[in-house]
Amino acid sequence: MIRTSKKLTITLIITIMAVGLMAANPGYTTADVREILPATDRRTDTLDYLNDLGIVGAIAAYGAATEDMVIDIDADIAITSTLYVPANANGKTLTIKSANAESPATLTRDFAGYDNLFTVSGGATLILENIVIDGSKETYSYGMPPLVYVAGGEFIMKDGAALTNNGDGGVYVSRGTFTMLGGRISHNAASYGGGVYISGGEFIMSGGEISHNAAEWGFGGGVYIDYTIDDFGGGDYIAGGTFTMLGGKIINNIAEWSYGDGYGGGVFASDKFTMLGGEISGNIAGFGGGVFVESAYGEFTVGGAAVVSGNINNNAYLSYGEYTGIQAYITLSTETPPAPGMNIGVQTEMQDGVIVEYGAWPGVEVYFFADEPDRRIIHESGMLRITALPEEEPVTLVGATPSASVRVLNGNKNDLTITVTEIYSDGSINKITLTISINSNAAGSYQVGSYIVYVDTKGNDQIRQCYIVK
Repeated sequence: MIRTSKKLTITLIITIMAVGLMAANPGYTTADVREILPATDRRTDTLDYLNDLGIVGAIAAYGAATEDMVIDIDADIAITSTLYVPANANGKTLTIKSANAESPATLTRDFAGYDNLFTVSGGATLILENIVIDGSKETYSYGMPPLVYVAGGEFIMKDGAALTNNGDGGVYVSRGTFTMLGGRISHNAASYGGGVYISGGEFIMSGGEISHNAAEWGFGGGVYIDYTIDDFGGGDYIAGGTFTMLGGKIINNIAEWSYGDGYGGGVFASDKFTMLGGEISGNIAGFGGGVFVESAYGEFTVGGAAVVSGNINNNAYLSYGEYTGIQAYITLSTETPPAPGMNIGVQTEMQDGVIVEYGAWPGVEVYFFADEPDRRIIHESGMLRITALPEEEPVTLVGATPSASVRVLNGNKNDLTITVTEIYSDGSINKITLTISINSNAAGSYQVGSYIVYVDTKGNDQIRQCYIVK
């Protein structure tokens, strides 16, 4: 069942029918419109009327809404055709959510063909909250379009929203904006960008989770950022996209294919990727388990407390174009500089190991670590560079000093304790101790470890001499 906010019911009965009727017949009134409806639809309860329209009609009504519109869904619905979210000339938003946040309803794909589940048109704003969108991958497997296609509009995900189980990705952003405040995009698959594909649009992530998605052709298990092409036809073709990550998690995604290594288990960046927070971990790819930065077009800017670690086969991989001669680099954000908590593992394809070409300051290298063993990251003339660890100098013995003490016992026997203190070139200390029983006023040489130590006692508890013989 579908319900809309009662705040809107006064206007929706007019605006829904005005589309194509009142607009075409300016003299029509609300009463005229109602008379045109079949008798079964002439009802005073607008909520019942919208329920009869179904979700397709309710979404279509958003196009003429004069206030923000909310559709509450209190039962699972099988979706049999694409849900087109039209432009709203009044700048209003459409929110689709479950009536019961504790038990979210599910909208499930129930049609074949290469059509999206949702299409967000330019001028539209769709918000999903506390609702599950299921792509029925087990029924409509490979080749189904993304669950949400952002075609110039704005799409917002909030807590409780889930895009899952689709055969061709979660979200495709083109000429629009996708803002992820919460929710999850999980268990989807696609050729490129198992979770999110960005081409000519913008993706801003400040919360939520992108997890357990797969790129089956090996590029961008979690997120794929398409590249900009401006050198064809006089520069009149531009694709590309931007991804800004402020928070949230991209975890446990995979980029793999049957013909070789995958690239960018978490994120494949062949355009602008700015990471100022959040976590990318547990992802898998042959190169760039966390992030793969494509050499010719990719831009990777980092700052804040961003974390890229714990990924399999490198964390952030900076590629080199064999034919273009272009190396990918990391840029340090000046507006949100690296801060405590940042931890980014890096590997570069170039042998010189430069990961930040310019703009680095002394001390910022502590926020990065080298993925390869026996390597480290250093600051050098405004750059950050991966280099081999310095060879360790051998630790040598600097000197050894003996000491002795006597503990008086009953009769003419005492306990003699001899200690040799070794000092090494790295500042470490090692003590070798021997305790033996001696007669009063005894003198002699004793084996303490590898040392022969001479000790001469006087009286019951005094040491007259103590030195190393050899």
